[in-house]
Amino acid sequence: MRFPSATVPGTTQDFTIEMWIRIPAIPSGNVDVLTSIDDGGTYNVLNFELNTDKVGLYLRDGSATNYYTTALNSVPIAAWTHIALTRQGNTFRVFINGVKKLEQVRTFNLQNVRYWVGQDNTNIRDYIGYIDDYRITK
Repeated sequence: MRFPSATVPGTTQDFTIEMWIRIPAIPSGNVDVLTSIDDGGTYNVLNFELNTDKVGLYLRDGSATNYYTTALNSVPIAAWTHIALTRQGNTFRVFINGVKKLEQVRTFNLQNVRYWVGQDNTNIRDYIGYIDDYRITK
């Protein structure tokens, strides 16, 4: 599913992206639950992904610096798990079932972005599983 940039957070706005996920099996590699890529040529990227069975956050700013962090705990198989990504100022946080598992401070501009849910922009790292109650709050 793809969202136009006008409906999702942009620039340096605070936001929360949250959803319930349920995976039927451990993915064999990285799969994207959420991907955003800008249209402005600076290639700012925000990926909210599963790295095997662990939730990860990948940020790439326009200087081509990559930041990737994987949360420590796993997402259980065949059970509903609530995951959330928040941005407050330059602080990005990942929550699993309401518990903060990851925090990164990054100067990051999401301008003119396109968002995909359940896949990346290349259709290579597709998420296989269930997503429910997907919500963006800004």
